[in-house]
Amino acid sequence: MIASGLARLDRKALADFLGVSRRRVKTASAEQVLAYTGYVAGSVPPFGYRQPIETVVETAVLQQDQIYGGGGEIHALMQLTVAELQKVVGERTAVLQET
Repeated sequence: MIASGLARLDRKALADFLGVSRRRVKTASAEQVLAYTGYVAGSVPPFGYRQPIETVVETAVLQQDQIYGGGGEIHALMQLTVAELQKVVGERTAVLQET
């Protein structure tokens, strides 16, 4: 999930999108993030993981001119356009912001 940092994620909307109960939607621990992506939590880029990860982009992200996210290290950021992001992760989107 790639979401805008400008609003909170609606966990119920995410659960509905995934077809699971709201109780099943949890934030991964730092250990789980590292094991699954190969990156320390807080530095995870939108691609380049140890194993393929299906990615969904929250629609609010599409409204941004530039996107900044984890650059693979704690003190690094990556800058992308929406087009570049979608080229890498695909065009699957969902409305998941709290209103």
